[in-house]
Order: sequence, then C-alpha cells, then structure tokens
Amino acid sequence: MIVIPPRARNSRWARPLICLTTSGLVAATACARAPIAPAPSPESRPAATDVFVAAPTPERGRAALSGFEPDVAAEEGSFVCTNRDHLSATTTTVFASFPSAAKLRATVVVTVDSAGKLLRYAERRGPQINPTIGPNTSPSVAVAAAADSVRSTTITLDYERGLAIVSNRGGGRPAQSVSAPVGAVASLDRLGNPLARANRVLAQCGAKVPT
Repeated sequence: MIVIPPRARNSRWARPLICLTTSGLVAATACARAPIAPAPSPESRPAATDVFVAAPTPERGRAALSGFEPDVAAEEGSFVCTNRDHLSATTTTVFASFPSAAKLRATVVVTVDSAGKLLRYAERRGPQINPTIGPNTSPSVAVAAAADSVRSTTITLDYERGLAIVSNRGGGRPAQSVSAPVGAVASLDRLGNPLARANRVLAQCGAKVPT
C-alpha cells in the first residue's frame, strides 16, 4: 500500500490519495472519498488521473500462506492518527502512521460501518514512498519506480469478500503475494496480528471498535 501523508495531498501528483485495493493493485483513485471498487475488467481503462502499479498474481490457499514470511516486520510501537474520512454516509475510515507521519515506517487504514463492523483493513510496512516527478516524467512511472526501490510488505483484509492478500515487493527482489480467507490471516501472529492492530487504531483514532 502506498499512502500519501496528509501534508502532501495538495501537491500536483499526490491528489487523489493513493491506496491499496484488495485486488492487489495500487491505484491513485478517490479512495478517500468513495468506496474501494473492484479491479477494472480487461475491457475497462483507468481514467487519466489513475495510477496503477502492478502487483504479482497471488498464490492461493492456506498451504501458500504457511510458506509466506513478511520481509518487513510489524511496527508495534506508538502511532499517530493522520486522517479520518467518511467514504459514505454509513462508513468511517481512519488512517494511522507508525510511529509518526514525519518518520513513517508503516501505514494502516481501517474502514468500519456505522455499527463499528470491520469492513476493510490495509497495512503497508516499509519506508515512505517519495516519487521524484520531473517535467517529462509521468506520475505513474515515478510512483512505480519509487515503490520498486524499497522493500515493503502489505496486508489487506476485505471482510465483505472474505479475502485477505499478503505481499512482499520492491527493493530489487522478487515479488511474492498470497491470498487466503480473512480468518486465516486476521489474527496470525506471524503477520503481527493485523486484527489486533486494527482494533488499536480504531480505539485511538476515535472510531467504533468491533465487538
């Protein structure tokens, strides 16, 4: 996942917000203002403002998950709440930076409905992405190059689809990606227990915590 800190969102390349969709694609879409959409069909074309960074096709199932090791360890310390958005009248999304927006080592984005039910979780571990945009460089090329220059681990949980995707990519090493049922990933200690982290973020950032 690539998430642009709030202070950078008004730059010409940073709007709209960049986030990780559950399809395993990084998309510069208006995801902070609208629900995350499914991956586009082969016939569809992204809008001119969209940026897609290819991610590997995930291996599937619990057997593949058992062989996956995150290349970037979870950040267990303090964090700050960097943003809060209402994607619709019935959902709330909170953004957290570990340990801070200025010294970013991980970003977590959690979406819940009005009753506090967890809908989506996305986590990116790794150095902050800092694309260099030149006069003749497109944002898509710059973002892809910046993402590939550092190693990152991403975890997404889509509770509406029952699907989780975990990936390692970038840093000049082969990409790895595995998809599995949400229940097999959410509380996995080897992945840093994403569900427990989601509840910490929700509690500190002022959203309802799932019961």
